[in-house]
Amino acid sequence: MMAEVDIASHDLMTKETSRTEPKQESTSHTLSVPAPMRIKASSVNLRENSELIQYYLRFLRLRNEEFIRNYKPTDWELLSQEERLQIAITRIHREEDNTFAAKLLINETIRDYKEYKKQQRLIRMNPSTNASASNNLSTTVHTTTNTAAIDLIGNPEDTSVDELEDLLNC
Repeated sequence: MMAEVDIASHDLMTKETSRTEPKQESTSHTLSVPAPMRIKASSVNLRENSELIQYYLRFLRLRNEEFIRNYKPTDWELLSQEERLQIAITRIHREEDNTFAAKLLINETIRDYKEYKKQQRLIRMNPSTNASASNNLSTTVHTTTNTAAIDLIGNPEDTSVDELEDLLNC
């Protein structure tokens, strides 16, 4: 027993099937597609099947043509190949600068931490200078932070390195 199947109607249908619904309103961004029609799968013959195939091929071609007609290229697509390459290289250099700056900040933090641990170890080993060393420790650890080397990296107009430095210093 064949089940009833919904097949979208088309304008090439034979006159024997007169059940159609009103067409959809077309807007500037949609194609006008006829409303669906119900046809039993067993009643579709070869001629109707070929007409349906032709309809959908034409429908897809028209939809593709409309897409091409209404297509608006992005700003990136409007650039020449040379301009795209130049932008890509600039981004790569900026990313390398950011990576280098981050490595410097991490190394500086590790260096400060090692210095702090060294000071702590010296304090524990020599309990007689415990009070004077703890005062001296707080001043030495905070004064070792030097960001002058980081400021010389990359483009002076590029603020992303400064933002990275601010994030890591917080």
